[in-house]
Amino acid sequence: MNHTQIRTRLTTRHLLTLCLVATPALAQTPHPLPGPGAVPELGALPGQVPAVSFTPLAQQAQGAAAPGTPAPATVPAAARTAPASQATDKRRTHSNADRIEHTLFDRRPVAVTLRVDQERLVRLPFPVMLEVPPELTGVLEAQMIEDTAYLTALEPIRRSRVLAHALDGSAVIPLDIYASDKGDAKAELEVHYPSAESAGATGGASADQPEPARPDMVQLTRHAAQALYSPRRLLRPLPGVRQVALSRSPVALYRDAKVITAPLGAWTSGELFV
Repeated sequence: MNHTQIRTRLTTRHLLTLCLVATPALAQTPHPLPGPGAVPELGALPGQVPAVSFTPLAQQAQGAAAPGTPAPATVPAAARTAPASQATDKRRTHSNADRIEHTLFDRRPVAVTLRVDQERLVRLPFPVMLEVPPELTGVLEAQMIEDTAYLTALEPIRRSRVLAHALDGSAVIPLDIYASDKGDAKAELEVHYPSAESAGATGGASADQPEPARPDMVQLTRHAAQALYSPRRLLRPLPGVRQVALSRSPVALYRDAKVITAPLGAWTSGELFV
C-alpha cells in the first residue's frame, strides 16, 4: 500500500466523522430569543414579564361620548313599563267591549241564543225575577244575581218564552230562549230599557219629586188575585208590588180536617205580604 492510498482513506474517515458530528450540532442550534415586549408562543420565559398594551376605553367603545358631554338620562324601569301596561289595559278593555252584545228592548221579545252546556250571561236594566215555563224544567238552568241572569241549556231548546219581571213590578221583559249544540258560543248580552235611559237623563228633575205611595192591602190583594186567575195578556204590573219565592209544600192550615192545603204564590209591597 502506497502513501496515496493511505492518504485517501484517512481523508474519507475524516469526512464521515465531520458529517456525524455536524448533524447533532445542527439539531441543537438555538433559536433567537424573542425581543422585549413580544410574548413567546408557549408563554413567557422565566424571569421575564411580557409587556401588556393598554387601549383607552374611549377608543374601545364605538360612538362614545366626547369628554364633557353629559351622559344620557336613565329612564326608570317603571316609566319604561308604563306604556306597555297602558297598552295592555286598552287591549283588554277593547276585548271585553267586543265580547258584549247590546240590544234595545222596544216592546218586542228579546232573542237569547244559547249553546248547549255553555253558560251565557244576560244583563237586564233592573233586578228581575224570571218566570220559566214548566216545559223548560230540567232543560234550562237559570240563576239570577241582582240584574244578571246566568242561563245554561242542558239540551237543544226550541223557541220558548221566559218572562223577566222587575222586582218592583214596574216592567216585564219577554225573553225568547233558543239553544242548539252547533255554532260558536255567544258573547254576554246586555239589554237596555228605553224608560231607564230616559229616567237617567231626567234624573235631576225627578229627584225633587215625592216618592209615589205604595199600594195598600186592598190593592195588593186585588193584584194577587188577578195574577192567579186573570189571563196573562190582561195582567198589568203594579208599581211597588213584586212576587216573592214560596215553597209549595203542603201546610197544616186546618186542624181535625182531612184537607190538604198548599200555597200558590206570594206577593209583597213594602212590609205587606199576601
